[in-house]
Amino acid sequence: MKQSSLFATVLWSFVCAAACGGADGGWEGKTFLLDVPATNWAEPQGIGGDIGDFVPQFLIGVEKGTGADDLAITIGTAVGGTQDPCNRTAQTTASKANHPKVAIGAATFPLHIVDTNQTPPVVVDATIHDLAFKDVLPGGARADGEVAATIDATEVYPLFRLIPNPSPDEVCKALAQVGAPCITCAHSGQTYCLRIKAVQLGTTPSARVKAISASDIPASCSSP
Repeated sequence: MKQSSLFATVLWSFVCAAACGGADGGWEGKTFLLDVPATNWAEPQGIGGDIGDFVPQFLIGVEKGTGADDLAITIGTAVGGTQDPCNRTAQTTASKANHPKVAIGAATFPLHIVDTNQTPPVVVDATIHDLAFKDVLPGGARADGEVAATIDATEVYPLFRLIPNPSPDEVCKALAQVGAPCITCAHSGQTYCLRIKAVQLGTTPSARVKAISASDIPASCSSP
């Protein structure tokens, strides 16, 4: 190899290690923060005004998995960039084989929500289903990531403060009027579920997420 070609190869390897994140994406051993602005909620349209203020930030911790392309993922939540000690974390796996594209999913995820815009504040502990992050980790040319999940109105209806006297039925009725009827929940067989999705998302580096189990949750978390 000519000296100039060797120099160019070495230079490109150095630049790509810094800018491209390296062969492993530069993700392993790091945690990333995902914030979902109210305006980025795309499905159903117009739902951002109802849920945008209380949807937490997500923390995605990435470690090396058991296989060459495997990643071990810890998912948590944060408020103001700091991990929420009241929210349990979930463990899952992902593949980095198609870097920078990566799909991260969790069949269920426990979600602790405090809506301080209501008086008194409303505390909701819910389980969201089919949580899916797509292409949110750094490495892409632009912030084109997505997050989607299924929520159950029987668990989160108190948060829909724009609906007078909210109840699961009233929430689903209001959603149907704007073209987003509730669907049958796979986990219960009841017609109270809603599939939501936010788009054009990206993550930023964060302090490392800590694993939190049910026994780690302080008793104070049950009240605002």
